[in-house]
Amino acid sequence: IYAIAIGVLNRLKLIPLALADALFPEVAGRSDEEGAALAARATRHGLLGVSLVAVGIAVLAPVLVPLAFGETYRSAVPVLWILTPGMVMLAVFLLLGRYFMAINRQQISISIQAFALALNVGLNLFLIPRHGITGAAIASLISYGIEFVVMATSFVVSTRQPLSECLVFKRSDADFYVSRIRQLRSRLKNRNESENG
Repeated sequence: IYAIAIGVLNRLKLIPLALADALFPEVAGRSDEEGAALAARATRHGLLGVSLVAVGIAVLAPVLVPLAFGETYRSAVPVLWILTPGMVMLAVFLLLGRYFMAINRQQISISIQAFALALNVGLNLFLIPRHGITGAAIASLISYGIEFVVMATSFVVSTRQPLSECLVFKRSDADFYVSRIRQLRSRLKNRNESENG
């Protein structure tokens, strides 16, 4: 049941990992200030994407999980709900971690992950005997939360970027998406006209 919940939510990692792969060479080739601003912007966009998909998964899970895996696995839905905010926080960790890799300070990510792993094991030993798979989900949520807080704090302290630059969607971001949609519509319209003309 736990494996089903985590397996469904692991798909959320595709968004930050794809952005992180594109972010790495871009940050490495820029000045410290430009690289930090780019990492904050990528994190903001990644967080938005993951959050929207996570909400969709959480809303549809009561229908889709039993449909896909059978009625026996309906009890995976509450576990999935507990893990969902943790996976959103993990997205921030993955993106900011890639920033530190790009500037050759990967020891920050490694140290945070090692601490979160030790914490997770300890929490599992305490919570699973008392709460079963719900305890395992709570342990993971707390571990992801700690990774998020420590990584975000490390980024803010290291770069002097305000935390809001990483987490708060801006009007300029919305304008960026509107502009991209208009460009796409224009290209599609031009292609249709050239094919029909």
